[in-house]
Amino acid sequence: MVELKTNLNNSSNENISSKILIELISQKEGGYTVLVPDLPGCISEGDTKEEALKKIAEAIDLYLKVNNEQINTKQKN
Repeated sequence: MVELKTNLNNSSNENISSKILIELISQKEGGYTVLVPDLPGCISEGDTKEEALKKIAEAIDLYLKVNNEQINTKQKN
C-alpha cells in the first residue's frame, strides 16, 4: 500500500489536501495497475509508475466529484 497525496475540492469548492491509500501492482506483461481499496471500483493503470499515479489521482478526483453530486442530489429530494 502507498499513500497518495491529493488536492480535492469539497462541496464549498475549498481546496483540501488528503492522503488516500492505494495499491500499486506491477504487471508481468509490463505497466502498473492501481486500486483504491476505500473507493470501490476506483481503478486505473499506466505504462509507468508516474503515469499510473497521475491517472489514479484523476480517477479519485472524478470518483469523489460524482459521489458528492449524488449525495447532494439525494439531499435535495
